Amino acid sequence: MTTPLSRIVLEQDTEMQQWVRQFSDGKKTGGTPMAICFRPATREFITRVSRNLGISAAKLINMVVEGIMLHTLTPRQATVTHMHDRFWQLMDAHRLSLTNVATLLADMNMGVSVLNYLTTPVIGHITALFSISPDWLNGTDDHPVRPVMLTRWSEVAY
Repeated sequence: MTTPLSRIVLEQDTEMQQWVRQFSDGKKTGGTPMAICFRPATREFITRVSRNLGISAAKLINMVVEGIMLHTLTPRQATVTHMHDRFWQLMDAHRLSLTNVATLLADMNMGVSVLNYLTTPVIGHITALFSISPDWLNGTDDHPVRPVMLTRWSEVAY
């Protein structure tokens, strides 16, 4: 999957660059509907996941394809999106409401609207508060906490 997508990025022409700008700016573009044929197992997977998320299959497919486009065509923007998504995933995991998050950020003289501009000190503060990896929050690591490496059985004995 990565190889054909990287070729697309390398072969960007003026028209492709225009589409990338529209995508990056979040502009909705008109177009004709598209029919896609999926294998039965893939179709069932999409149907079940979309139902569990409470969205249409078309919305789910758009989310997946736009995610691929984001990572392929605008990697810097993808990093910001990762950070924003992971921040809210962290807040949801701790069952913090929007009001709680606003209070948390107020301690750092920040509002919820500036989450796309998290600085290194703010990331450090948030990760220290929740004992998570700064690399996970900024999207460069897949593990929210550092794994513990045990070398001897006696380290886990009570």
